Amino acid sequence: DAGGYSVSVRLKGAPSGGDDDYGNPPYRLVGHDLRDPPALLFAKLRSVGGAFDPAAPTLFLSECVQMYLPERSARDLLCHVGASCPDARVAMYEPIIGPEGRDA
Repeated sequence: DAGGYSVSVRLKGAPSGGDDDYGNPPYRLVGHDLRDPPALLFAKLRSVGGAFDPAAPTLFLSECVQMYLPERSARDLLCHVGASCPDARVAMYEPIIGPEGRDA
């Protein structure tokens, strides 16, 4: 179950008091199965140290993930990000598989 853990990572040069030189909290990694409802992901993000603010500018990265999800899960995730985070940006790299199973 990937959703059962959270990891805090202190960036190099960040003071030991919690925030970095710019007042940002530590970088966090949160496990989540993207086939689960996106609302569950956002609940996890909000529960980890209270650091996630959907109203804050946020970058979501997706690399070679969407192609492995059922189409409905992929659509739901992107729609939920768009609806929940008004100042979000999404950067994606997804190979396009052609009809014969090779890159198009």
